[in-house]
Formats: sequence, C-alpha cells, structure tokens
Amino acid sequence: ERSKAPKVYTVMTMPIVLDDRSILATNGLDVDRNLILKIDPRMLDYIPRLEDCTPQAVADAYRFLRDDWFIDVLADAEGKATLIAFAMSLIERCLFDCRPGYIVTAALPSGGKTTVFNMESMAVLGEQTSARGWSTNSEERRKAVLSFLMTGAPLIVFDNIPKGYEIHCAHVEKALTAKVYVDRKLGVTEDISAPAYAHHGVYRKQHFTCRGYGKTNVCC
Repeated sequence: ERSKAPKVYTVMTMPIVLDDRSILATNGLDVDRNLILKIDPRMLDYIPRLEDCTPQAVADAYRFLRDDWFIDVLADAEGKATLIAFAMSLIERCLFDCRPGYIVTAALPSGGKTTVFNMESMAVLGEQTSARGWSTNSEERRKAVLSFLMTGAPLIVFDNIPKGYEIHCAHVEKALTAKVYVDRKLGVTEDISAPAYAHHGVYRKQHFTCRGYGKTNVCC
C-alpha cells in the first residue's frame, strides 16, 4: 500500500508570488504545491506590500536590477531583461510545469559568462553554481540529468559546448517540460523519478545553435 504522507518535491527559502499577486511566505508544508517553505523571517522585512507595488515602484525596482545589479554585465537591454527574467523564474520555479532553458554566449574569453550565472545563483540560492561539461554522448547526458535532478539541484549549468555545435537533447527537453522526471535506474529494470524543478543554462565563448524547447539567448 502506498504511503498517504504528502509528497514534497522541493524546499524553498524565498517568498513566492502567486497568480493572484499574493505572497506565499508561511513557513512549513504546502500540501497543494508539494513543497516546504523555510524562509528567514528577516527577509519578509524587504517584501513590499501589494498596495505599494505601483507602476512607478515596479519601474524603479526594474531599473535598479538592470542598471545597478547588472552594471558590469556586457549585455544590451534585451539581454539584461532576459537575465532578470531568469532570476525571477528561478525564484518561482516550483510553480512551473515547464521551465525555459537559458543560453549565455560571448565572442571572447573572460566575457563574464560564469560571473553572470554566479550572480544569479548567489542572489537567488545563496551559493555559487557549478558548471558541468556538456557530453556529446546522449546516454551520458541522460545519466547526468537524472543524477542532477535526484540531488534536488535548482540550477544546472553546462559548459564547454563545442564551436558550431547544435544543442538538441531529448533528455534535457524532457526535464524542462515535465514536473516529475522519470527514467530507468542504471543497471536494473526499475524506474525512478525525481522532481524536475531545475533551471538549465549553458554558456560558451563561441557561438552555437540551439534546437528544441525553451531556448532563450543572452549575448555578453
């Protein structure tokens, strides 16, 4: 008999804005969304009241993110808007049944690609992200994606994309378009599942192309 205990897919440490513009910030188990909230109460002091979120206040907040937070990021206005959306969607990731994948490119080395992902990760998750190598072997990518998701990683970053390579991976696309990722356990005839709340990002100094779901490109 299956356990009647509620499933928990992730632990969130930041308040979440819901569809009705209300703030989900009550610590504990949220049965409806299959998550546990563990938010530092001091963080709530920085959450504005709904009535204070006027169009002018929102515009000022956006300009702060674009012009102050990303002041040293060598991206145009559209690129910075995408990076802000990346951070916001990373906070809200547990509400999405499907998630976008993000691409950061730069024409030269030391263009700030790693720094951008670390800025996003530090601001939202409180720690720097680790980049993983992109394998050209589909089976290796399948095993890697399942392994990352089983650890509950909220952000998966791939590096070392070969120049001129076309990114197309059924396993990454499956992880981006499913709420729960199901795959075969290595070495046995058994399926295992993991929540697929992770965001995916890739970066490379040379240009490459992307084919598939959820691509969003930022050039630095």
